[in-house]
Amino acid sequence: MFDGPAGRSSLIDAADGKIEAFIHGPDAIHRCEMTVLLVDAGTSPTAETLSAVIRFHHRQNCLVIGETTPGRAAHYESVALGSAQLRYVKTGIRLPDGTDLFKIGLIPDIAVAASPTQLNTVLQLNYNKSLTDYIT
Repeated sequence: MFDGPAGRSSLIDAADGKIEAFIHGPDAIHRCEMTVLLVDAGTSPTAETLSAVIRFHHRQNCLVIGETTPGRAAHYESVALGSAQLRYVKTGIRLPDGTDLFKIGLIPDIAVAASPTQLNTVLQLNYNKSLTDYIT
């Protein structure tokens, strides 16, 4: 992804090299009628934090669907211990209203559970699809 002209970013699809443009920036969510965030137990700490912040600031037009996230949203640090590394949580992530994400996770508005086989099938079916397939 790279910044393009006039507040747009471009995404190059690795499958076919096609460049697709989409709007980003602080007002991008305001242009949407509804933002849907899909989360599950495999959601990364960064995605967990971003999803929680989007939901917090855009509660009226944001819907979180899936499984509770793993609660790994934190700032991690590492320290050398001989030939090994000790990774520890320095600071957990807390939203402005005091909600802690660390160890609790992001709880979806609509709980939907899927088996690893079902998730893998969905990912495989959508692997080579363009983002424009999902934009209306």
